[in-house]
Amino acid sequence: MRLRTFFVGAGDCLLLTTREGNNVLVDGGPTNNYFLDNVVPTLESIQTMNQQLDIVVITHIDDDHIDGILTLLTLYQLQQAPSGLGSSIP
Repeated sequence: MRLRTFFVGAGDCLLLTTREGNNVLVDGGPTNNYFLDNVVPTLESIQTMNQQLDIVVITHIDDDHIDGILTLLTLYQLQQAPSGLGSSIP
């Protein structure tokens, strides 16, 4: 198992790769230069190795945790929409 932590300023962004090769992104951090310079290139390298993000986990919907995820949705096609997010999302 491999855990990558990204410095994204405020907020969090983690990438977990399991022994089986599954990639789990936990939070996205804010969309800022740290995110664009560190997280996006790492995810692009995973794409070129024929891997993908299997699961995206959003711990809560504060900007410093979700903005990066929203940016990724503009860069990558979403294969499956998350469910069970609850009724608190506007």
